[in-house]
Amino acid sequence: MERFRTRARRLDGRLVAGVVCALAAAIAVPTLVASGSATTSPTNFKIFKVRLTDRGVVFKPKAQLEVGEVGLFRVTNASRTRRVFAVSTRSTHPLKTRGNESLYEIFPQTGKVTWTSHAAKGRSFKGFLRVVPCQNVNGTSLCNGTGD
Repeated sequence: MERFRTRARRLDGRLVAGVVCALAAAIAVPTLVASGSATTSPTNFKIFKVRLTDRGVVFKPKAQLEVGEVGLFRVTNASRTRRVFAVSTRSTHPLKTRGNESLYEIFPQTGKVTWTSHAAKGRSFKGFLRVVPCQNVNGTSLCNGTGD
């Protein structure tokens, strides 16, 4: 049984690496295509430090980003129990106390995106990440390569 778990972890690691590479390629291709035009800006990343506690979830900076931005969530479990953090369609593995994991997600539409933090035994928390229209500072119709 332990051998199966080891293989499953390796497969999960390979799968995560593949997904990250595919996401990076998907981001790089529009950026490379758009780089010939002076009217577009490159895709932006916003890094969030997310701390899971027994009393809630702490985001630094504020849980908000612009359309077309990629959110990098660096999640740390500071609670006394194993917790899972999920945002949009992505989630972490169950994190042990003081465990950490990172995940990426792209946000192509404005609105509220649900995040959750739950434990098998203990309170669950739910909140929203705001995705706002991008600040079009250069007067073009394209913003972060999304065409919005």
